[in-house]
Amino acid sequence: MRTTAATFIGVLLVTGAGIVAAAGPIPQDKNLQVVEQSLELLQESSREWLTKASCASCHHQVLEEMAVNKARRQGISIDETLVILQRARIEQTLSEAQPKMLEIIGSHQRTQVGPNPEMIFGYMLLGLAETARKPDLLTANTVRYLLLLQEKGGNWRSRVKQRPPLEASDFTATALAIRAISAFRPGGQENTSEQAISRATRWLLATNSADTEDSVFRLFGLHWAHAERRQIKAVGRDLLLQQRADGGWSQTVTGESDAYATGQSLVALREARILRSDAPEHRKAIAFLMRTQEPDGSWHVSTRAQPIQKYFETGFPHGKDQFISYAATCWATMAILNDDGAHRSMAAAFKSRH
Repeated sequence: MRTTAATFIGVLLVTGAGIVAAAGPIPQDKNLQVVEQSLELLQESSREWLTKASCASCHHQVLEEMAVNKARRQGISIDETLVILQRARIEQTLSEAQPKMLEIIGSHQRTQVGPNPEMIFGYMLLGLAETARKPDLLTANTVRYLLLLQEKGGNWRSRVKQRPPLEASDFTATALAIRAISAFRPGGQENTSEQAISRATRWLLATNSADTEDSVFRLFGLHWAHAERRQIKAVGRDLLLQQRADGGWSQTVTGESDAYATGQSLVALREARILRSDAPEHRKAIAFLMRTQEPDGSWHVSTRAQPIQKYFETGFPHGKDQFISYAATCWATMAILNDDGAHRSMAAAFKSRH
């Protein structure tokens, strides 16, 4: 972990009760350095994933694509060839499932395609939506299949609970389905799509979250569903109240703050317009991320998931913690890129150096 964090995050006043004064503004050249370092590491590992794994993943494809896309929009140079390969891998994963999906759609049965279809296909469509891919038959058929899987209560569920935090939450599955339906609703099923989103919104509002993953995707889901502003604000305030004295968020009530929970919380709060980047809570959270980044550009988070696939190396650090650490590094990078004003300064700094 970095030992010189105080040189660029400002002075933190700490008492036994926690932080009592927020960190000062972080120089934007430091933001650029952090983002460039983490993006390079993410893309190197993602390239390795493509050579060793035949499937797309929520961390090495979808979250990486989201981080890279944010960087591109802010003028930061990224490997465009890899972006094309990543998109192709996501589309390949969806294409290979199409025959079975179409069979199920035709029979109107709620049969699974794979072990956790709500999460897998929801994440794949999130990646395509966040990179502004245009709807087509591939996306329409996948949404039709997801519509079949909606529960009577209005939610979608995760069928694999032993892989927290990424694949264990019904809130995540529900929010991903909302995003997919909103972005790629099939022609001729507009009413069905709207009704599905309405039922999901009611479920999100009526169901209490159990941990940060739940809270984050409860907020994402309501934001993506265009729920009433007062409802989004109420859920956003609940998430904001979970911030720790050190500036971060923890995945669980008893856990320590980490970059996964902190990064995704900041991204959700910023995108739902709950938290401004000049707010003390935002500055403290960014300071937490800056001082917990490893010298290699990653953020280390310990895994809580039970392995269900054969382990392999992707060139990302932290051994058997690498997949959750990779996801954490994606969320942390996106959180820093979401900082108001920072993207303009980072883009200007990048152009001046290149």
